[in-house]
Amino acid sequence: MNPPELYPFISFTRDINDKRKTTVENKLSGDTVKCFANARKMKPHCDVRILLVTGWICNIPGAWTSSNITMSTVLGDIFDGYDKKLSPKYDHAASDRQVVVTVNIFINSMFSVSEANMDYSMSMFLRERWVDERLRYVDDQNFTRLELDYSLFDQVWMPDMFILNEKFSNFHEVTIPNKMVHVYPDGTVQYSARVTGTFFCKMNLRKYPFDTQSCHFEVESCNEL
Repeated sequence: MNPPELYPFISFTRDINDKRKTTVENKLSGDTVKCFANARKMKPHCDVRILLVTGWICNIPGAWTSSNITMSTVLGDIFDGYDKKLSPKYDHAASDRQVVVTVNIFINSMFSVSEANMDYSMSMFLRERWVDERLRYVDDQNFTRLELDYSLFDQVWMPDMFILNEKFSNFHEVTIPNKMVHVYPDGTVQYSARVTGTFFCKMNLRKYPFDTQSCHFEVESCNEL
């Protein structure tokens, strides 16, 4: 969701005694707040788009507070009583408890193919999508989707998917876990994680070095075993 167009209602003044301080006035409410930013690069009457860059350390009354509180309230509501130990359809009939999970991958790079070890290595974004009706919410604020902070990832039920032909792999953790979880109003959950790994590939080398190999990437659910 794009930030609201604030610039018709914002004015800037700079404290000549302290060039680090810039006063921002919200003309709608008359409130003012001092922002400690790199004010040396800001002229006395700046375009508000500069504020959006330095606004991470500024609190403008009436601008973002309402939306942030609303989003926090929505997250609090959908996780109230939510139990990640139970699958999304735990209360359905036995014949309708399976959760349909759509899986796709976006390959960043494929950097090793080994005939001797019969494997290949690649870096990718592994994506999963499913519906958890317990996470539905009314989108009154036109959020379109909620992007969860990584501290909330462990609170969401996840499919028990594994990579069948995996030799070893790992998630990227710098500077924070390279994962993303979006929740949509209808309860659809979109999960994405950056993974690098090495995977087994059964090769027929009888025509080597003039051979052509077809390597697979196979995923399954533990419940299907």
